[in-house]
Amino acid sequence: MMQLKHRCQTCAISRLVVIVVVVAFAVRLGYGVCRYKRQLLLSDNAFITIWHHDALYHVLIAKGILEKHEYVVSPPPSGPVLRYQGEPALFKAPAYQYFLAGIFKVSGFSFAFFPLQALAGSLMCGIVALIANRAFQNPIAAYYAGLTAAVHPILVNSASQPYNENVFFFLFMVSIWAFVLWTEQNKPAMAVLSGLSMGLCALTRESGLLICAGFVAALMQKSLVINRKRAAFGLAIVLGSASVVVLSWVIGNHLKYHTGLLISGISGPDFVDGNNECLVKESALLPYSAEHGCPPLRTELSFRLHHYEFDRTIPTAIRVHLVCVQMAKEFLRENFSGYGKLVFRRLWTTLLPFSPRGPQGWYERIALSFYWIAVFPLGFVGIVIQARKGFDSIHALLLSILLIYVAAIAAVLYWSDLRFRLGSDLILGCFAGSALVSALEKSKSHCLLPPVMPLVTKCFHGTHHSCSLQESPKTIGPAARHPQDGPG
Repeated sequence: MMQLKHRCQTCAISRLVVIVVVVAFAVRLGYGVCRYKRQLLLSDNAFITIWHHDALYHVLIAKGILEKHEYVVSPPPSGPVLRYQGEPALFKAPAYQYFLAGIFKVSGFSFAFFPLQALAGSLMCGIVALIANRAFQNPIAAYYAGLTAAVHPILVNSASQPYNENVFFFLFMVSIWAFVLWTEQNKPAMAVLSGLSMGLCALTRESGLLICAGFVAALMQKSLVINRKRAAFGLAIVLGSASVVVLSWVIGNHLKYHTGLLISGISGPDFVDGNNECLVKESALLPYSAEHGCPPLRTELSFRLHHYEFDRTIPTAIRVHLVCVQMAKEFLRENFSGYGKLVFRRLWTTLLPFSPRGPQGWYERIALSFYWIAVFPLGFVGIVIQARKGFDSIHALLLSILLIYVAAIAAVLYWSDLRFRLGSDLILGCFAGSALVSALEKSKSHCLLPPVMPLVTKCFHGTHHSCSLQESPKTIGPAARHPQDGPG
């Protein structure tokens, strides 16, 4: 009996993951093929020249790794000279560029990265579904969280381009999922996997380190019911494993460039781009946008770079970072009230479906609006509902990470392409799924929904005779659920 129940449950979980992953992969692959159908066979220089902005830098850094065996910005085949061209690319966290370099070494410079990147993003959606199921014990919540992640416009759009979002959030979710498994199963291997994934996540984007704060919040909740020494020991394993990955990069840079840089020199420039006198002058009710530039800021930065004395071994990217850090400190001392206004503007702007001042076309805004309607209202309702029920450690983990990433945007920088908000979006989708389940349970209509939900839920949780549609009418309905079936 128990074996049959466990087998049914395992099959249902496997089916959940497979469906979500297949849908996510199909959407990413289909969109990418339609968008780049005329460029998919390009290779070498023809492939490189179709990219711009960060995508171009990612490819050129990968090119530098392969051709010069150094982490440098390789010159583009054509076009104007790029900033930091020929210099160490320490303004970028390195993991994604090495990921591309490994693919390009085998395939040459081509779209060979696309299916692998789409697969990473698709597996991430499957993990989101697993996390939602574990948090809310309901397959509908899990499917909703996984499928909304599968069709997230930013993730779908970036999967076919050399941007790191899909790879980053795959590592992001692996770290969270492994941590959840460790808290439940007390297997040190899961804590190690969580830490290694977080380390690689941080080497893809520095913001990956923020996951750790969510882990601490979850353990503070968990320590109420488990041994505190065990909680501290597990966190030490996670941090130690992450440190092994990150410090390998940090120590190498310190020995080569004599700098105490943690991962990359991007945080200083990001802060001054997002907090400067030009933005402070704007109204607090004007949607935030830092993409129009600030000429006085650029003039001051150029002046300081030319007049400060630096060690010749320090790369330009690090010099810019150090000057920007000093400018950021001065800004906070002299314009702290203005900084508070910018925090407020970023906070309310990031909660919008899209940036009203951003460059998106009408079709992009429609897609982002549909996603926002599907996730944001329900997500916030789901948080309120769960707060009334009480937060378990996994809920504390998810909510903490969500709030931390929103706070990071408010504190530093908001970009209209919404890349920085993705972590919060994915987690909010989990709470949106739980809110949907609650809404369906309370629905007054007893025509279709009540019979379907208990059957789906019981099949998912694996009772030996609940996978058949020949269920007795007496067992149909919310009131007939077994307590172990969870809220759904």
